[in-house]
Amino acid sequence: MTEGRAARDAETAAADARAVERARDLAGAIAARALAAQPDGIAGYARRLRDALAAMPDSERAALLAGANLRLVSARPLTDADRAALGGLPQATETDPALIAGLELRSDSGVLRNSLAHDLDRIAQAMRHA
Repeated sequence: MTEGRAARDAETAAADARAVERARDLAGAIAARALAAQPDGIAGYARRLRDALAAMPDSERAALLAGANLRLVSARPLTDADRAALGGLPQATETDPALIAGLELRSDSGVLRNSLAHDLDRIAQAMRHA
């Protein structure tokens, strides 16, 4: 019985180690994929946000932009140089460090997500369903 318990414990430890390794591999794959898709700096995020806004159906874009409390949300406070790179995006801003990196457009009518945190969530969901 002692040998059986020892064998079971060794097998459980090996299975746990494999699970940790798989989780580490998955986390690395998610991070690599998300980071590869990130634009360069605020100007890149602003460009990506403007492109996503332009690609929205007209009715959704109009609702978002007409919504009360329209504001641009950034992961960190924007500098004057950052604001110059916004190119027509709203100047009313707030900071949300949970974005990790990026810019989002928010109003009471909806959110246009454009952040590293959102990309990580999307990739993780896709990998769970693959």
